[in-house]
Amino acid sequence: MKFFILSFFIWMTVAMGETTPPFLHVIVSESPPYAYEESPNKWCGLTVDLWEQIAKKIGCNYDYVKLPPNEVMEALHTGKCDLCIAEMAPSIEAKNLIDFTEPYLASRLLVALRNFVITQEFLEFSSSLKSNGFIEIFFFMILGLLVFSILLWLVERKNNKNHFDNLLPHGVGSAFWFGAVTMTTNGYGDKVPVTFLGRSLTFVWMLAGMIFIALLTGTVISSLTIAADHASLRHIEDLARYKTGVFRGSYGAKTLKLKGLPTQKFENLKQGLDALCDKKIDAFVGDSISLQYLVSHDYPGRLRLASIPSGTIYRSIGLRPNLPQKREINNALLEITSPPEWNDRIQQWVGPMALGH
Repeated sequence: MKFFILSFFIWMTVAMGETTPPFLHVIVSESPPYAYEESPNKWCGLTVDLWEQIAKKIGCNYDYVKLPPNEVMEALHTGKCDLCIAEMAPSIEAKNLIDFTEPYLASRLLVALRNFVITQEFLEFSSSLKSNGFIEIFFFMILGLLVFSILLWLVERKNNKNHFDNLLPHGVGSAFWFGAVTMTTNGYGDKVPVTFLGRSLTFVWMLAGMIFIALLTGTVISSLTIAADHASLRHIEDLARYKTGVFRGSYGAKTLKLKGLPTQKFENLKQGLDALCDKKIDAFVGDSISLQYLVSHDYPGRLRLASIPSGTIYRSIGLRPNLPQKREINNALLEITSPPEWNDRIQQWVGPMALGH
């Protein structure tokens, strides 16, 4: 009888153990729109929503563990926590330490820039003018115009008092005006030389003026082209002209490091975007979905986004190594994200602009 009762209790213990749902420790950190704390201990976001659907499908219990991004990898690798639903992208380094689910979302890199670009473009244009020799050309043009004016006045002052009178300030001023009008090919006809020497001198000045104007025009056009190129980001290498910020440990930080581009690292996206608004940096590189969400919600009208050629960033849920529920989680994830309705769910969180990235 005792043996029967003992066997019954052992069977009941085993049966109850088999039906007890697993309990998982889920890492969360502030990375909107993937995960963010709406109120104390209440988390929302695209990946939070996805995980809660997965948990319901596989029938597990869980709690949220808030950790800074730089502690996530260690917590998963050592098994202190079971999975992470913050912003994560698989990489070779990460895969050597932890595991990942199938991707649930694809994004790319974007660059956030201040919206007040007119001043920046004007400074770029001014810098280009200076480096292309505009100041030197302009100086020699004015110097040549002044020399021509004095010589023309000396030649014309006695025989052409109606246009270049004998009084020094007024006569040289009239010659200066005539030289400027002639150089720019306007030819008003209010002042004209009448002597052979004066007309010969004017002919030489016409040729010199054409050269000066051609040089000046070429410099301005070249500077405008350079300024336009500097204001645009056609290649990721163009960021070398900017003081660029990145989210520490992010895909963008690693990409710019591989390109040999210097960056200033921030602990979160909002800190970096605040620094951009405060003009502490000139550009901020980050995940397209996160940046689009934050710029439209927290910085409307203050920042703009520019695209740069970059690889696709696949977002996955990070798992501790050898998590027994990995297969169940993957099956539930694919079941949720495969139907077309998943795109509608993404759009609810991040808006239509983020789709397709």
